[in-house]
Amino acid sequence: MSWIQKLYETYNNCEGMIGAGSDDNSVPLLPICHTTQKAQIEIVLDYESKFRKARVIPKYEARTIIPCTENSGGRTSGECPHPLCDKLQYIAKDYKEYGGNKDSYFQSYIEQLSKWVDFDKNKKVKIIYDYVMKGCLLADLIQHKILFVDGNLKLLKQREGKKENKDILDILDLLPGRINKKGEIENWQADAFVRWSVEIPDDLHSSVWNDQEVWNSWIQYYSQTKKSKSLCYVTGEEEFAPHI
Repeated sequence: MSWIQKLYETYNNCEGMIGAGSDDNSVPLLPICHTTQKAQIEIVLDYESKFRKARVIPKYEARTIIPCTENSGGRTSGECPHPLCDKLQYIAKDYKEYGGNKDSYFQSYIEQLSKWVDFDKNKKVKIIYDYVMKGCLLADLIQHKILFVDGNLKLLKQREGKKENKDILDILDLLPGRINKKGEIENWQADAFVRWSVEIPDDLHSSVWNDQEVWNSWIQYYSQTKKSKSLCYVTGEEEFAPHI
């Protein structure tokens, strides 16, 4: 048996441990078609796709399991959305209204998300889809003092003056403005990565990133997008080839 076959069998034998430890920021065993990202903002929605609250996530609990594609899992630059959780330039329809200084990738994000919703109708995924389609995500975060704007309602590129309450963590503590190679201040508020919680009556798993039904929903949807099969050298069976 080769070492890669042993790894494959070990993963299968540890299937019950998938996701364990994700709440305490340790590195979890991931479900397939998923990766982890450090999130800075958590948005909580209710079962009617209404914004309930949001918070800035401390670094010690920022690690978040997210669904990904083959392309987004290795993203370094360019337009390549994650399916559900992502940066503001992807998930905020009103990104440009408040001075986001990078290209808006909302259209590619929402097109991918809509296909997932149409395939599975997972409740939480549909709630998130309905919310982001309203186009008020940045407005809600600004209203609830998660993001900060200047007098022209444009996202601040760096903190203005001294912080009023040093004991309260805010987004500018995590994503401070900095000078780029051109000598310009980069707007790092706009780079915030968002994860989701959805509160549904009688559902104990509001944290979407730990919800096995959401994991399985994405795996089932993404698997059916594969177009061709080839020989897997680990299992020795015909499997769907990567869809790029």
